[in-house]
Amino acid sequence: MRDRYGQFLNDAETKTVVVDGAQNRRELPTPQRGPGFYQVSFSTEPGVKYALQTTSVKNGETLATHSRVFVAPKGRETDVAPTNEKALREIAEKSTGAFDPTPEEFVASFANVGDAKVSKSLRGVLLCFALTLFVFDVYFRRINSYKIDN
Repeated sequence: MRDRYGQFLNDAETKTVVVDGAQNRRELPTPQRGPGFYQVSFSTEPGVKYALQTTSVKNGETLATHSRVFVAPKGRETDVAPTNEKALREIAEKSTGAFDPTPEEFVASFANVGDAKVSKSLRGVLLCFALTLFVFDVYFRRINSYKIDN
């Protein structure tokens, strides 16, 4: 926190008043954690609005007052919509799949699938790439040696 002149407030008696959505009022001590840095901690309830007012007093004079309002975030689980089982059943039906199979059914579905024996040799592609790199290497070495000689 800083005073009206922009200087850090150090060794000030600082208190924070917290008012929740039900108008419950709590006054909490706000200890100093570093130069001009004060910290207050309190528990919150998801989705509840809180109003904070922090006041710093030194030698009987109020040096600074800060006010903030925030809403404690709800959990991520409330942001997710429920599963659309009807759409999943339609997709499974149209794609000849199964909706929500048991583990045994899932493993058994792979019994009729053959192994993929298709392989493609990359030997030719890699050989062409290596020869192209070799030609560029020789070409650029000759250009550099020509520039050095001349």
